[in-house]
Amino acid sequence: MTRRIFIGPVPEDFDRTRDLAAGPWCFSGREERHPGWENMDFVEPFDTPDKLVAAEANSAALVGKLREDWTGRLNAIHNLDRSSVFWGRYTDTWLWLAVMACWARWRYMEELVDATGPESVSVAVRTEIADWHFPDFASLMSPLLSNREFQWQIDSEIARYLAPSTWTLEGSPSQAPAAAADNSNIPCQAQSFVRRIFPRLAVDHLPGISKSKLFYSVLVSLMPRRIARPSAAAGDATQRLPFPSSFLEFLDRFLEITVPDTIAGNAFTALDKDVSKIRFFPGRLFVANTRSPDDRNRLVSAHALLAGERLVNAQHGGWEGTAATVPWNRQTYADDHAFLTWGWHRQAGLPGRCLPHLSPALGRLRNRHRETHASLLLVGARLALNGMRFDCVPRPKQMLAYRAAKVNFLKALNPAIRGGARYRPYTRGASDLADGPHVTTKVPKVEIQTGDFDQAMLGCRLLVVDHPGTTLHRALAANTPTVCFWNEDDWPICSEAQHVFRALRDAGILYSTPEEAADFINDIWSDVPSWWNAEAVIAATADWKRKYALTGPFWGLALAKTLWRLSRMKADQPRTASPMPKGRWYESQTNSRVVH
Repeated sequence: MTRRIFIGPVPEDFDRTRDLAAGPWCFSGREERHPGWENMDFVEPFDTPDKLVAAEANSAALVGKLREDWTGRLNAIHNLDRSSVFWGRYTDTWLWLAVMACWARWRYMEELVDATGPESVSVAVRTEIADWHFPDFASLMSPLLSNREFQWQIDSEIARYLAPSTWTLEGSPSQAPAAAADNSNIPCQAQSFVRRIFPRLAVDHLPGISKSKLFYSVLVSLMPRRIARPSAAAGDATQRLPFPSSFLEFLDRFLEITVPDTIAGNAFTALDKDVSKIRFFPGRLFVANTRSPDDRNRLVSAHALLAGERLVNAQHGGWEGTAATVPWNRQTYADDHAFLTWGWHRQAGLPGRCLPHLSPALGRLRNRHRETHASLLLVGARLALNGMRFDCVPRPKQMLAYRAAKVNFLKALNPAIRGGARYRPYTRGASDLADGPHVTTKVPKVEIQTGDFDQAMLGCRLLVVDHPGTTLHRALAANTPTVCFWNEDDWPICSEAQHVFRALRDAGILYSTPEEAADFINDIWSDVPSWWNAEAVIAATADWKRKYALTGPFWGLALAKTLWRLSRMKADQPRTASPMPKGRWYESQTNSRVVH
């Protein structure tokens, strides 16, 4: 009988002693039907941090080349003559996502071909799709990151490029996304009362100040203006990249048939006409999420940059500044007037004007922890299996070990501690593996925490974090006693951040295995405050917070001063990673000793 390979969902009659599954994603939503599937061996082309970092860097170089190519294409489609700076600002988010997804899936298929060798196999694929229709970028981004059917269709297309003569492709009808209604004649409408009066605020987006954006916008409008000369580093035409010509051919076809209407269709014309009515102010600061998934927001940023405004972005999550790869922020760091951080100056060696400021979002949590219940709260990350992005998270194969580590940790706790433990699964999106139910099945006495997370974090005796991310930043800003554990190869940290994470290890906060973390917690549980207030722990957390969770009692005034200094900076000043002078008042707010 011919051996079967499944690159999409496995069927009911899947036999793991004979059949082959391309990856863990094949069992998403079907785990209970195939006991023991986690013990299968799966291919993983990015199984080391070096391979992941190299893939992200090569993808960045390819995006740079594509930016120039698509500038010409889009100018021709829309009968425009706009620079690659404009089009790059608007389309780079789309190009980044497409390049990462396609190269990741391509490499998985190459590894799968190598794994089968000369054996004759049958492969279940979806039939060919002539065209995918996406009305906007968000409608493409969502299925590309989390839709198993869409992933199967992409893998099927790649299989048609790479299948050796020993593979027999057996097709089944594809389920193409339904075509959206034509919105080319529907103008964009402002959603709020403020938006109706002020179509665009000078401070459009900065985490933690949603209720005071109008106030800061007025301040920025009164600040000095220096006209920007927009420039972007074009891709090196002579640089040789490790992408085979067959992949570049596939990528070009993928981009052609998935390009959203808001980029290459009539919807762009309507959107561009609407945004062109907005008044722009050459030389003024524009604080916004310049890499937003929302097409209108990105187009506004592109027009603002073209008009000579100075774009300022701000940190949104914990991976910014600490992760070894920077797939979304390379253009932001390099091209924007400034990027406001939670304390750091440089990430992964990339150039950019990255400036520390007192975080309003973290400032609202500053030193607010007060134990109200003697409980342990374990917080997890999203269990993602599609491997579409080169983020510093466990790859699909390693994600199985990451999930198992949660259970191993809880089982290693003393029964008295475990009886009061709660688990907080990822809640901002669906996971590809069973998360909360899996934990409670394996460790029945553990409860799932589903209420207000901040309230639970601020009142627990001890917070446990099994991944580096925003939760760690929020916890340390709140001065919540925290213990962490993770495999550093699965969550690679950039060189600039390694010394502060090493200090957390030395202070007994960070561990490499769940068992080590559990043993330590068992020892300190009866008197967590004594450990948390030890001099070495205070020193380690204070240093970490100065670099990655910077807060202060007067963050509002500090933000105004930061914007004032940015407004006085020359627009064409080199975007180095050197810190901006802050003055004695600012230093007194951020360098004071942290008292637990």
